Amino acid sequence: MKIILFATLSFLLSQQVLAQPDPLSNFNRHVIASWTGQYVRISQYQVKGTPYLFGEPFNGSITYNGGKPIVDKKIWYNLYSQKAGIDVNNELFESDDRVSEFILQLPRKFGGQTLLFKNASVFGSTDLNGFLNVLEEGSRVSFLKMYKVRLSPDPTNMLAKDKKVFEQYLEYYLHRKGALKKIKLKQRDILKELGDEIKLKDYITKNNLDLSSEEDVIKLIKLYNNK
Repeated sequence: MKIILFATLSFLLSQQVLAQPDPLSNFNRHVIASWTGQYVRISQYQVKGTPYLFGEPFNGSITYNGGKPIVDKKIWYNLYSQKAGIDVNNELFESDDRVSEFILQLPRKFGGQTLLFKNASVFGSTDLNGFLNVLEEGSRVSFLKMYKVRLSPDPTNMLAKDKKVFEQYLEYYLHRKGALKKIKLKQRDILKELGDEIKLKDYITKNNLDLSSEEDVIKLIKLYNNK
């Protein structure tokens, strides 16, 4: 049985490596294979891992509705509750004021990027609870990413039905004409939302863009906003 479970885990981890060679999937693999922390009780489940983005607070700033940015703070981002707040005694401090946006500076081990998050309500959303990472924002269309977490079966303990693992994952959105539309990073999906397929297809071909890549989608959105 141990051999079967180990083979299953190895297969799942190898599939993740092939599908998503990025810091988020690397972090998920680490949680699955090497987690030594406490389980979190959620409903009937004991959950391994962490609901916080990459499991720790990051340097950054946070802005509450009607206020000025609070800078040079450690910021936690809880993906399960979709709440962000300043680190106080190694815990997320929840203010009574709504967070309108925050910025995180990721260390090199998680990509080294500066991430700007805006409350989904900024984009006119009434049913999407949480924050959207702004990848490219323009007058015609914005390209956005949402970090989320789900409770998934733990491949190291498949026989225990009450054991789960926090799996952090991504969703992508386009904001156009006042509406948010969830998309997949596929050329067909993106061109369907943007329209003007002939011109954009020509640009994609000339520049050898791969629209399964965030960086290439950003290039396309920049063109779209400036044409």
